[in-house]
Amino acid sequence: DAAATEGADYASVGPLWATPTKPGREPIGLRQLPDAARRARLPWFAIGGLDMDSIGRAAALGARRAVVVRAIADAEDPVAAAADLRARLVEGTARVMTVAGSDSGGGAGIEADIKAISRAGGFPTCAITALTAQNTLGVHDVMPVRLDMIGAQIAAIASDIGVDGVKTGMLGTPELVEAVAGALRDELPDDPPVPIVVDTVLRAESGASLMAPGGEDALRAELLPLATVITPNLMEAQALAERPGEDDAEALARALWDRHGCAALVTGGHGPTGDDVLHADGVTTRIPGVRLARATNHGSGCTHSATLATLLARGLPLPEAAAGAKAAATGAVAGGRPFGRGAGPVDVTNQPTRETEDHTG
Repeated sequence: DAAATEGADYASVGPLWATPTKPGREPIGLRQLPDAARRARLPWFAIGGLDMDSIGRAAALGARRAVVVRAIADAEDPVAAAADLRARLVEGTARVMTVAGSDSGGGAGIEADIKAISRAGGFPTCAITALTAQNTLGVHDVMPVRLDMIGAQIAAIASDIGVDGVKTGMLGTPELVEAVAGALRDELPDDPPVPIVVDTVLRAESGASLMAPGGEDALRAELLPLATVITPNLMEAQALAERPGEDDAEALARALWDRHGCAALVTGGHGPTGDDVLHADGVTTRIPGVRLARATNHGSGCTHSATLATLLARGLPLPEAAAGAKAAATGAVAGGRPFGRGAGPVDVTNQPTRETEDHTG
């Protein structure tokens, strides 16, 4: 802002990573890029340590210009390298991986996540954990994917396409939770960390458990320590906080933060109101919502968490991303398809653009 006021023609933001071309300059990481992308009053350039891999992270957060030295000067073909870097920057978007099962009915799971990630402005990738035979009346059969294959999917994406955000869905067994957590620890970059949204799928609408014995303990021990934010419904929040019967979403969200060290977004589908409640860094935020009198709600939780992961991958602050996820899930229920004889599938693609345009662009 000061540079613009003083008449500068452009500015740079960085160094993003440590680089020998800027000795003695401490890297600032990526935290300033989303703010620059949204507020800058003059053209700006990302700078510092950018190469063929890291430039994708900058692009996901809104950088569209970059200053690059070594990745071009040291290249065998500098002209081709410059063209490749520019394409990755200008055409880049948040790459968001969903780790979940496939819903053959199209309402939830991988299918819902892919639609939600695309709708929120990201590029979806996936690691499929199970195949299901299901429709609006229920799940008729499940075929789990081999644990090593799940890890191989995560590794393949992380090592080549790249990952800017992750959403995990129903995992089902302690072994699967441990395999997913291990692969995320091994394969994701930690400088800076990739936002991870854990949709803590523990209970069905009927209240029946969706986790094999030991699954909740594995979730607490292995996956929640990696999470940026978890998205339990009221029943799941009660189970994770070990507070049966507690219906105060704000108290549950604070308890989950205190216990697990990750932000908690308790969704409002089962509480006394339709509001979501977010607690992070000592601050509780209530996100107003409504309950729609529609039976097309299968997959609303998947849509919510996948949208949240995408908006975080794009650099939105957590409260704003949570509001965008709430709007997307509500719109998906409103645009749900009245198919089948049971709970119809939500459809995040079948809603007015203005539902989420303030949050997803």
